[in-house]
Order: sequence, then C-alpha cells, then structure tokens
Amino acid sequence: MSQRTAGRRSNLVAVVAVALLAACSSASTEPATAGGGAGAAGAEVEAEGHGPGRRIQPHTDGITGLQVVAVPSREGAPAKGPAGAPLQVVVFTDFQCPFCRQHAQDLNRLAEHYGERVRIVVRQFPLPMHPLAHTAAEAALAAHAEGKFWKFHDLLFSDLQTNMTMDTLTSVAVLVGLDMSRFQRALDTGFFSGIVDKDVHDGELIGVTGTPTTFINGREVSGSVGLEKLIEICDQLLEASP
Repeated sequence: MSQRTAGRRSNLVAVVAVALLAACSSASTEPATAGGGAGAAGAEVEAEGHGPGRRIQPHTDGITGLQVVAVPSREGAPAKGPAGAPLQVVVFTDFQCPFCRQHAQDLNRLAEHYGERVRIVVRQFPLPMHPLAHTAAEAALAAHAEGKFWKFHDLLFSDLQTNMTMDTLTSVAVLVGLDMSRFQRALDTGFFSGIVDKDVHDGELIGVTGTPTTFINGREVSGSVGLEKLIEICDQLLEASP
C-alpha cells in the first residue's frame, strides 16, 4: 500500500468514526451528556434497541478500511439506478431521523454525480424512539406501490417536514397524487407493516443499530458523513475495480 493510499484510508476511517455521532441510534441506554459523545454532537439515542445485534459477521476492507458485510437483499425494495451499476448503495433510514434528512439529500446528489454508475436502494429502519417512523415507512411503501416512492421520500425528507404528524403523511400523499382511499386503507390495515419489519430484521442481521446506516458495495458507513466523503469512498472503490 502506498503512503498516499494509506493516508487517504486513515483519514476516511477517522471521518466515518466522527460521523457515528451524526446519527440517530438505538444502541445506547442513556443520552450522552454535553461533556462528550453523541449528546455533544446533537445525535439522538434510544433506550430500546431493535434486537440482539449483528449476526452476520463483517471483515475489514483493504481498500477503504471500512467494515464489509454481505447485505441481505429484498426484492422490490425502492431503488433508482441500473441494477448492474458498479456502485451499489443500500441505505437503512428512518423518516423521523434529522440526520437521515441531510443524508437523503446527499444521496440524491451522489446519484446526480455518478449517474448510471450508481444504484441506490432504500431500506426502512424506523427506530422505537420515533413514534411515527414505522407508520411513515409504511406510508412510503404505499407510495412505492403506486410508483411514487421517490417523490414521497423527497418531500417527507424536505426541510418543510420537520415536525411530522399523521396530517403530514396525508398531506404529502395528496401532494404526490396518491390514491387516497388506497393509501389510507394500507395504513389502517398495516398492509406494509410486515415489509418494514423485514427491513428492520435484515438491518439487525448486519449490525445496524442507528440511522442512517449506508452500505456502499457492502462497506458500512454509519451516520451522515457528507457528500464529499461519500464521493471519496465511491472513487476509491471505482479506482480499485478491474
């Protein structure tokens, strides 16, 4: 490994470690205090986790220094970009997580930056600390069933939607042009609840405890690290590919 490559890898790992603070987490039992840790960075923590923790073990990537894991797939998950793109990005997200809002905007810009070279897949990971997150995830999947996931996703994560209520979900559904009787029926019956739970289960298998958690070709990036670092990781992987 060259000195330049080693330096880039070291810097990347350091930035990703700091980004752990810029995430909503279900791993802590108490909010961190202002003296240090997540509380000092404004991250949210939750007393109740989703499950027993990672069951698919990762290994360390020699290119980026990040942990690599085989991410379980779910057929039909919301995605944009070619299925065979060299950059496969899977994000576990929570619609009530403020860090996910910024991260979603960064991923949209990442898609613009790489075009046909990237595919972005969204998996749901509502945290127990967010009372409407599970319902919002179901609502997003209801929009997906009508081919309007990304419009719903972007509006729900827009700066206008900072205080989510049930009326927020309804308003966004109207704005994107959903069939409102179908939409309301899906929420009332919990039609998509099992799919949300499947995403959470898959996230738990690979050690997801907070949001956003992103996997770029299996490399785990925890928290909202910013567009520049996402591009750095992607460029490293593209440079190393045959």
